[in-house]
Amino acid sequence: MSPSATNANDDSVRIHQIVAFGSLEQLQAALLAGAAVDAPGHLGITPLMLAIDMKVILR
Repeated sequence: MSPSATNANDDSVRIHQIVAFGSLEQLQAALLAGAAVDAPGHLGITPLMLAIDMKVILR
């Protein structure tokens, strides 16, 4: 795997973790830094899809 592919995977994992477990401030910082909300994770779920699911679960 190329270094750029590894970095992309790391970034995808990081934004997924922030959406699931992080604070609003961490999420805002990640988005301002260019995190991709439409990048699918290893299960094919995007951070945006995860955020919607988390909101429904927390209701």
